[in-house]
Amino acid sequence: MLGRLEEEAGNSFSGYKPGTLIRRIARRMSLLRQSSIEGYLRTLDQKPEERQLLMQDFLIGVTQFFRDPEVFESLQAKVLRPLLDIDQSGFRIWVPGCSTGEEVFSLAILVAEMRQSTGDTRPWKIFGTDIDIDALRQARSGRYTEASIEGLTEERREKSLAAAGAVWQVNSELREMCVFAPHNLLQDPPFSKLDLVSCRNVMIYLNADSQETILPRFHYGLNPGGFLWLGPSETLGRSERYFRTLDRPSRLFQRDDQAPPGFSAISHSLPQHSVTGSRPPSGSRRRTPDPPTAWRPRPNSSSCSTAPRPSPWSTAMMRSSMSRRR
Repeated sequence: MLGRLEEEAGNSFSGYKPGTLIRRIARRMSLLRQSSIEGYLRTLDQKPEERQLLMQDFLIGVTQFFRDPEVFESLQAKVLRPLLDIDQSGFRIWVPGCSTGEEVFSLAILVAEMRQSTGDTRPWKIFGTDIDIDALRQARSGRYTEASIEGLTEERREKSLAAAGAVWQVNSELREMCVFAPHNLLQDPPFSKLDLVSCRNVMIYLNADSQETILPRFHYGLNPGGFLWLGPSETLGRSERYFRTLDRPSRLFQRDDQAPPGFSAISHSLPQHSVTGSRPPSGSRRRTPDPPTAWRPRPNSSSCSTAPRPSPWSTAMMRSSMSRRR
């Protein structure tokens, strides 16, 4: 079945936990009233739309505004406000696996509130990435239903959104702060010069080997002393050496600058793997070329660059998105 999906759009889910995939397959088979694996394989061969539906079931996009609100309070007190004490020209946050963008805009709301209360006018950029193109399209629009914004207080709703017919529209100030683009967490080089990586409830769907591949990339992409935020059921696992625990209940960690890097963008390459080989899980919508030399790390630099550093085609899509908002 994974082979059918890879043939369809170059997507590989081989690094996902088997139990997660089996539950999604069983759901699709139940909806189609099919009881045999062979019969469902024939359906996948004959109906491209079923391959797309199965792939969408694998792309689990569960998110909401201010999910676990008490943890957002810890993030603001222990990460965002201390960042303002750093002498740099701006700040960068990366949210991989952002789905439809609720967490990205939640962070933007926190930043906007903090800037207003402190008078700090330095710019922030929040990069939301995912492999689900449909989810990214909705995130870029910044339009949400009444049910989607239940996590917002009345005050935040009035300040951050405006009614637009049957939906609510995120205001232009927050949308200008956020950039959404497709990115393959395990295959594309990570973003760099980051102050915070918020990767919540993504690794719980991946096996241990895939998790061990992701965390060194976060360590590489963060500025010295940068922060990592994980989901409530996620841990550092076998990659504890890369981070120090800042707040265990809130799953807040800080980059260990003494740990040797476990990832290098200079030597990173993207070989073509067979479906049955050891290809890491991707779910990407297209194949990505080797990273350009512009991805060279710049040690001992804490300045915030003005542009993200994803793969070249992601950069083009970001620029297109920013142009449309202007």
